[in-house]
Amino acid sequence: MARTPMFLTLREFLKLRGKQKNPVIVHYNEKQWATLTRDLKPVNKTPPKTGLQMILTTLPGLPGGLVEFRCPDGGPITGAEGQARCGGKPGVDFPEPGTRPPEFEGICITKNDTKGRTQCFGFCKSGSCRKTAYAGKSTRLGLPTPLIIVCRC
Repeated sequence: MARTPMFLTLREFLKLRGKQKNPVIVHYNEKQWATLTRDLKPVNKTPPKTGLQMILTTLPGLPGGLVEFRCPDGGPITGAEGQARCGGKPGVDFPEPGTRPPEFEGICITKNDTKGRTQCFGFCKSGSCRKTAYAGKSTRLGLPTPLIIVCRC
């Protein structure tokens, strides 16, 4: 059964703490939206199946835009004070003697502020966390094609 999304302003979102099990949709006002979408150059590739996704769209007559924060695997969104990532607190698992340690790609976090800026930071096994914009697919309702921002290794 689909969960009811939580609709918030950006300021309300920045005050959230802990895990959010329901989808989170945040309204960015016109200034915040302009800041968020400035200099985005979407690539025409399929977004990865890992990492927190920020799905951006506009609606006719609504100033600014909407951002859905979503984990592709359906897991909870965790964070506080504008930081968000998928899943729970990362744990450290020590392998049994004589076994290979589990593969760890890394953990990347998005940091959002009241002006609408989004930063991507964290730790990666190789390279660094990066923010990438992907061109979304057209909707059946004729709404503007969304953009998808992903922060990952």
